[in-house]
Amino acid sequence: MSERKRFPAGFGVWLFAGLMGALMMAVCLAGMAFLMVSRELSGSSAALLATVAAGAGSFFSGWLAAFRNREGGLLCGAVQGLIFAALLAILTFPAGFPMERSILTRFAVAVLCGILGGFLGVRVPAKKHIH
Repeated sequence: MSERKRFPAGFGVWLFAGLMGALMMAVCLAGMAFLMVSRELSGSSAALLATVAAGAGSFFSGWLAAFRNREGGLLCGAVQGLIFAALLAILTFPAGFPMERSILTRFAVAVLCGILGGFLGVRVPAKKHIH
């Protein structure tokens, strides 16, 4: 049986991890929207809660990509973090995309959470089957 090389290597894993991270982010956003309504929080807390949700999604997607690849955790996490930073950029673009310190901090949080997730994803031990 010949061995096929896939190009790009592991694209399905990266895509799956990104989609699962986006799902995690959506669930976090829904939970935080419920929290805002139930606790009657002001609209100024929305940016912080959205940053936390993006960080959680980035962390989860970086962890999942690194866990499935079993190598290159920092690279997996960095790529997933950059994807979530790009999502944040796209979501803030309609608001005029001002390059303020707070927006740059949100981008940094997304990238760093992805890197941390990738770093930890490689370190999860694989299941050992005892026969």
